[in-house]
Amino acid sequence: LHPDEAMAKEKLDAYLPKEYVSDDLMRLEMYKKIASIQSEESGDDLVDELIDRFGDLSQPVMNLIHISSLRAVCSSLAIDYVTQKGNTLSMRFSISADIDMLRVLTAVRQHPEITVLGCNPPILRFTGKSDAPEALLQEAIDVMRKVQKEFLEMGKNGEKLPEAKA
Repeated sequence: LHPDEAMAKEKLDAYLPKEYVSDDLMRLEMYKKIASIQSEESGDDLVDELIDRFGDLSQPVMNLIHISSLRAVCSSLAIDYVTQKGNTLSMRFSISADIDMLRVLTAVRQHPEITVLGCNPPILRFTGKSDAPEALLQEAIDVMRKVQKEFLEMGKNGEKLPEAKA
C-alpha cells in the first residue's frame, strides 16, 4: 500500500475465495486489479470483468471491491486511514495532506451524516443508518463520492467557495 493511499480497516469478510478464482496467479492478478480501482467507473468495469470471467460475485468479493472503492475516494481527498466501530466510520486526513482543506471541509459540511473532529490531523466521522458493515460501507462510499464530486466542482474555473452557513 502506497503511503499516500487510504487504508481501510473494516470488520467484514473481504477476499477472493479459491472456489471463485481457483488459479493462484490469476487470483493474485485479480487482487492487484481490485487494489488499483481509482474511480466508480473502474470499479464497475472490474465487476463486469469478474462476472464475465468467474460468475456472480459472492459477498466477500463485493466487500473487497467496496473497500477498494472507498480507499480510492478517500485517497483523492487526502484521507489516509479509515476505521469502523458500530455504525460509524472514522476517516483521518493525512498529516502531510497536499490538498485544499477548506474546499474539502466546505464539501463535507453539506452532509449532516458527517461530522468533523478538529484533531491534528482532522478526522471525519461518518454515521450511517445501518450497523451492518456491508451496508455501512456502501452508504459511506455513496456519501464520500458526493463529497469528492462537490470538492472537484468547487473552485473549477476560479469559482469562489460558497459562503459559510451561520
